[in-house]
Amino acid sequence: MVGSIRQKGKNSWQIQIYTDGKHRYFETIRGTLENAEERLRELNNEGIKRERPSIKVLQEELRGIKTLLVRREEEFAAYLQGGYARR
Repeated sequence: MVGSIRQKGKNSWQIQIYTDGKHRYFETIRGTLENAEERLRELNNEGIKRERPSIKVLQEELRGIKTLLVRREEEFAAYLQGGYARR
């Protein structure tokens, strides 16, 4: 892996590492340039394993969000029928 460091503020540094051909990993370090360099070395030594979630995992998460939205919609409709909107 290769990476770079750029200054973001007085004591703030952004580390950028290319994980493969098109994906990058960013991390902000607060402290000195030496702290950022040390963290970059650590990341390069341990490697960054970024796995994409499977379609099944994404489908389960979307189902959960849809269930929550339907429940909230029903609660809001019941709230409106309670007379709040009719004044």
